[in-house]
Amino acid sequence: ENIDFNSKNISVIGADRETTIIDGGMDTTFNDASGAVVFNSGETSAALLDGFTIQNGTSFRGGGLLITIASPTIENLIIKNNSALTGGGVHIQTGDPNFNNVDFLNNVSTVDYDGYSLGAQAGGLSVVNGSQSIFTRCTFAGNQSGGYGGGAYVEGAYPDFINVNFYGNNSIIAGGGGLVLSAGSTVDVTNSIFWSNNPEQILFHPDSDANSLTVAYSNIQGGQDSIATNDNGTVTWDNGNIDVNPMFVDTANGNFHLLASSQLINAGDPDSTDSDGSRAD
Repeated sequence: ENIDFNSKNISVIGADRETTIIDGGMDTTFNDASGAVVFNSGETSAALLDGFTIQNGTSFRGGGLLITIASPTIENLIIKNNSALTGGGVHIQTGDPNFNNVDFLNNVSTVDYDGYSLGAQAGGLSVVNGSQSIFTRCTFAGNQSGGYGGGAYVEGAYPDFINVNFYGNNSIIAGGGGLVLSAGSTVDVTNSIFWSNNPEQILFHPDSDANSLTVAYSNIQGGQDSIATNDNGTVTWDNGNIDVNPMFVDTANGNFHLLASSQLINAGDPDSTDSDGSRAD
């Protein structure tokens, strides 16, 4: 099953993201314009994908979603068990999409894809070529990279991560289990969690232009010292950052809500609020 928005700014809405499933299958042509769902014809924020599980897509780039030269709105999705050489779950190139309430789960950047292995990266997400994507209330868990960036790989791009959780992502060869910055990227992280990612929570690529990372009101395992910059950029360690056990409800079963006793509750940016009107977690 595949969907190509084909330059149409339409809304495609599922009944329930838990039960409305797009099963991608394998792209046997190794076509760049692949992925279970494709936006590559200038779609704007008026193009909406909402309320689906996208699973089992396999392609050269973006096994679950491929977004190139487009800026759609992506909401209320589960993107799981997809694979690609780059961006197992999602690949974004030259576009500024907004993601809200999206779970990236157990996606893989394959080490060997039809004979290709060099450059395999970004198990969950790759964001490249100047993209200013925004990710809000998203979870990256259990994703794995054959190269850099188990959770996400950012190359020459400028995304924001707000109320985002990176947990249990892995890079099995190169590094940056949670998040990798490369090629002069600028990334802002706010009200977010980086925990149990291997081998590093956040890594700056050692062989690229200098990167810039700003972290505020976030919980980073190991604190600022855990961010491996490789002397290749700057980290702005802003207000409100902590290093404590987040105390999730049940990580084994994918429940990343916070227990009532978690120190992260109401510890976010005081100028931001949760849906109940209280200070953001």
